[in-house]
Amino acid sequence: MPSSATVLIATPREIINAGLKFVLKGRVSIVGEASSAKKALQQIKKCAPAVALVSDRFPGPDPLGLALAILAETKARVVMIGAEESPIYMARACAAGISDYVLEGSSSKAIVNAVLAAASGLSSKADEAFRRLKTTLADKTATPGIDLTPREQQVLRHVAHGLSNNEIAKALEISVETVKEHVQNVLRKTSMRDRTHAAVWAIKSGHV
Repeated sequence: MPSSATVLIATPREIINAGLKFVLKGRVSIVGEASSAKKALQQIKKCAPAVALVSDRFPGPDPLGLALAILAETKARVVMIGAEESPIYMARACAAGISDYVLEGSSSKAIVNAVLAAASGLSSKADEAFRRLKTTLADKTATPGIDLTPREQQVLRHVAHGLSNNEIAKALEISVETVKEHVQNVLRKTSMRDRTHAAVWAIKSGHV
């Protein structure tokens, strides 16, 4: 693990940025900070940090939107700062190639270790749930030939994007009970034990 790294901090709250700068001071070289997604992406392209420490609180339809754009458009590795532990978002983060996931309330040591590990291409294993999902994603292969109906595929895509049954019902204009039935059918057909693992399967098999 390197003793230092170049880092850009991006969260929508300046007070959080200031706190992260204090935590990382003396351990990494902070080359920029941003409180908007647009500015963050511009600065990362300009400064080319080894690691982008990115919040999932930026406004927009997808909490992972900025992180995914950074991975797609730059060479920076991404460590997510999560507002809460969401297994579905973690599954998508794993599949997208996000290096690590730490909660806003994580210890200073965990945040520093996550950043330094990401800079070296490793995982700090700061979050146990994220580590388990990475293992699941590495070990499970997408099962070919699963015959999902068009509606089941729709529901699965919504599940993989972190929507609740109520949110899916509203989006598809169907009842919550119907959504539950589709989710159970998806779990049965894919042999996945819960929504999180179904989301992992959906990502690996190209449904999302």
